[in-house]
Amino acid sequence: MADIVYADNSATTKPLNVTLDPNCWANPSSAHSLGRVSKAYLEEARARIARALGAECKDTIFFTASGTESSNLVLRSCMWDVIVSSALEHDATRKYLLGAQQQQIILLPNDEHGKVQLPKTLPPPRRAAGHTLRVLVSLIWANNEIGTIQDTKTLTAIRQCVEKWAGVPCFVHLDGVQTPGHMPISLRNGPADFVSLSAHKFHGPRGVGILYSRDRATTLSLQPLMHGGGQEHGVRPGTESVEHIVHAAHVLEFVQDGGLPARCAHMQRLRDIVHEGLLPFCRQGVVLLTGHPRDRLCHHLSFCVRHAQRKALLDLIDQNRICVSGSSACSTVQAMASHVLTAIGVPTEFIHGSVRVSFSILTTEQEMFHVRDTLVRILKEHQKKIAVRPTQ
Repeated sequence: MADIVYADNSATTKPLNVTLDPNCWANPSSAHSLGRVSKAYLEEARARIARALGAECKDTIFFTASGTESSNLVLRSCMWDVIVSSALEHDATRKYLLGAQQQQIILLPNDEHGKVQLPKTLPPPRRAAGHTLRVLVSLIWANNEIGTIQDTKTLTAIRQCVEKWAGVPCFVHLDGVQTPGHMPISLRNGPADFVSLSAHKFHGPRGVGILYSRDRATTLSLQPLMHGGGQEHGVRPGTESVEHIVHAAHVLEFVQDGGLPARCAHMQRLRDIVHEGLLPFCRQGVVLLTGHPRDRLCHHLSFCVRHAQRKALLDLIDQNRICVSGSSACSTVQAMASHVLTAIGVPTEFIHGSVRVSFSILTTEQEMFHVRDTLVRILKEHQKKIAVRPTQ
């Protein structure tokens, strides 16, 4: 076993090695021979990614620098009148919604497991005379903090509900950053018009974001966020990093290939090892598991520790040479309670003690036995402390 156990794969993954042609470094917009070579590699990568995601054709794939940029491209570039979302979103979506001034923002209800639900009622849509409403439903497909997956049936029902309410067809955007390598994906059969992805979450390189757009008509609704050249069909200016995109395409093909069920089963076994170690503490009221018990990412386990402070808890785990995070890597250094945990109703005595353990295809059972034993030891010590905690 390595000196350090890495169990923070929802934050980022170790890139898999891929052998690349050394001639794919040139600017793909250049007209010379090396530019044409890079352009050919770029378009081949686009086609590979489309096939791996079950998309109709390569023209529906656009490259950005991150999942955050892909989501913002959808949220910001179109003149949406109404955005329907939830209180469970990644900050890439949530912070845009918090600052939105012109749009009508509607948040759908959710249950205690982080499943978005159909609303019983919706407020009247704000309509301008003579103007056709432009409506976007934007939801996180698999939650980065608690691992809950929104199922296709519910997403389709939400779309139908919103379209009936608005009286016009709507667009659906899914933040799918956590999904590749952890669940089957077939975008041509799904309810989404847009899907945001990020290569570093599925063992690809950092700096490669992916945006799926269902068809050319859907793409025409996108406007670039920046001024520049005409790259990516004019949707995202800036010279593409071809070698990184090619790397991402090869890895995505691998993680979504026919071996996916076996790899998911392996990661679920790893999760079960740690989960079984936590169960006695759950029964004693020391630990609270978060997220859906079944409809969740195979590589993800999240829980909260009663009367614990997240930073102190994570520091203690880190001192044992185990890398995990709080509710998300982005919020680990913040003292405030997670908005996701707040939205699912985690009690006050648990909400500041959140821990997220996430595995990968590179994680071994031996490593997870070590994580389990370490967590059990830490929780036993914590249990002794709170047993003698003075009554408030």
